[in-house]
Amino acid sequence: MNPTQLLENSKTISLILSPEADATDMQKALLFACGLKKLGKQVSIEHTQTALDTPSLKEKIFVVSLKGLAPWIARVRYEKEANDLKLYFTLNQGEISPEVLSLQIQNQADLTIIVGDKARLNNQGSASSTTVLSYDQVKKPLLDLLCSKEDSQIRLLGIVLSKFEYIARLDVSVITLRQQDLQDLRVDSKHIPLLVPELKESFGDHLSYLFLLDSLQGTQGLLWSSSSLLRTKFRDIAGGQQKGPWVLLRPAPLSSEQLKYAFLS
Repeated sequence: MNPTQLLENSKTISLILSPEADATDMQKALLFACGLKKLGKQVSIEHTQTALDTPSLKEKIFVVSLKGLAPWIARVRYEKEANDLKLYFTLNQGEISPEVLSLQIQNQADLTIIVGDKARLNNQGSASSTTVLSYDQVKKPLLDLLCSKEDSQIRLLGIVLSKFEYIARLDVSVITLRQQDLQDLRVDSKHIPLLVPELKESFGDHLSYLFLLDSLQGTQGLLWSSSSLLRTKFRDIAGGQQKGPWVLLRPAPLSSEQLKYAFLS
C-alpha cells in the first residue's frame, strides 16, 4: 500500500522521536498528531533509544501518560537498575502531580512514523507487523487527506498545517496563507479563529499563533498569544486592534514577508 492508503487504513499510529530530537522535531510530531487525530486515529508520541526499533508480535507496550504536560517536557530518558526501571522527565517549566499520571497497555501500532531521524529506513525482514515510514514520506499524503475532506473545517486545518512554520526562538508559529489557496479549497478565512482552540489543545497554550493572509487589499494579520510582549509588538507594527489574547491587523500595504520580518526581528 502507498502512504495515503496506509494512513487511511491504520487505526493506531505511533510517532517515534529519537533521543537527539530537538524542539523542531517535537513540533513536527505534534503537527502530525493534530492532523491524525482529526482523521480519527489513535496517536501516541514516543521517545526511543533506537528510532528504527519496532515491537515484535509478542511484545506489549505500556504507556505512561502525563496529561497536559507535553508542551513543557524537554527530554525523556530511562534507567534500568536491577529489576527496576526509572523514567526521567525534564520539564522546561511546571510540575508533575500524581493526578496527571496514568498507566495503560497499548496495542501494537498499525503504522510507525519516524520523526527527525536521518537514518535509512529498512523494514524488510522485520519480525514486526508494523509498517515503518519516515516523516517526509507521510507529510504530504497526510495534508492532502485533510484537504480532501468534505468538512470545510478539516480542509482549513489541512492548509493551516501545511503552512505551519515553527519559530523556536520566539516559540511562535507563523501560518502564511493566500486568498487563492482558501478559494481553491472552498474555505473561508473568517473561520480561522475557530481553529485556535484545536491548535492550542495539540501544541499548547505557550505557543503563539500568527496568521498572515495575502489578498488584493493588502496583508491581513491575526495573532493569538498568551505573551503580552508579543501582542504589543504585533499591535504596534501597523496599528492593530487588541482584544484579550487576540490582535487583529486590518489589510495593510505590506507583503506577508514584510510583516513577518517586522514581527520576528
